[in-house]
Amino acid sequence: IYTLSLPAALPIFQFTSTVADRYVYMAMMGPALALAWWLSRHFSSSRATAAVAVLAVCAVLSFWQSAHWRDDVTLYSHGIAANPHSYVAQNMLGTAYFERGTKQQAELQRHGIPVSQPVNGRTVAQLIDLAEKHFRESIRIKPDHAKGYSNVGLILLARGQHRRAEHFYRQSVKHDKKSIDGYNGLGFALAKQKRHKKALPIYRRSIALAEKVKEEYMKFGAVNAYANLTLSLEALGRYPKAVTAYRRIIELSPNNASALRKLPLALAHAGQIEEAETLCRELLNRRVDDPVV
Repeated sequence: IYTLSLPAALPIFQFTSTVADRYVYMAMMGPALALAWWLSRHFSSSRATAAVAVLAVCAVLSFWQSAHWRDDVTLYSHGIAANPHSYVAQNMLGTAYFERGTKQQAELQRHGIPVSQPVNGRTVAQLIDLAEKHFRESIRIKPDHAKGYSNVGLILLARGQHRRAEHFYRQSVKHDKKSIDGYNGLGFALAKQKRHKKALPIYRRSIALAEKVKEEYMKFGAVNAYANLTLSLEALGRYPKAVTAYRRIIELSPNNASALRKLPLALAHAGQIEEAETLCRELLNRRVDDPVV
């Protein structure tokens, strides 16, 4: 059991793994069975005491090891310490820092505190910088890592560096022709540069890919791409097509507040005033105190 199971935990098989230690669980069943068999055949109180002592040490080590699983940052930091060449661990640690940074920013803003205020020793900017560092490292390790490119693009978009973001998103879709996030991000980067006509087919490519995926969680990708598509359609004055896109968003996400609010205005711009008014009244019945509606 030990010799057959252990190779799965070796670096040669764990180029992408972030948690190689878990593959040792089954392998350790072999030594455990061997020890139990040996004690049953050669039992003595001193040997039993020694076995209990060994198990106690193993329990302490297991408790210490569990600290690495406290959160995503500690988990993937430990994974990188064990295997610095894991591009997956680098990308996941970058994602963990990015999510921590965005959550920290939202929390500070909610309480009216400047986002430059450090929390647990790090500011939002420092967390985002750490995220970018690990995303770039994942690309250095694996130059065709599409997700790494799109993640760097996401950070550059957030910083307003739209042309640089475009470059990274183009690299993402170059290495993964089915990257929903890559095409959506590329379209958004183009739109932020006022290149809306070029953004439209890119968004539609992202939507086509997302619509083919059956998993429920991938609906978010389609909804996000449709939402970005509506911005470019409206910027170009193509309101009837924007209406169609808003309706599709509502089909995919019936309680999407943004689409429900924007659809009546798009209908009005498209000349469908009566339908826009009817929809507004329906929304008012559902959200009486909504000033936007």
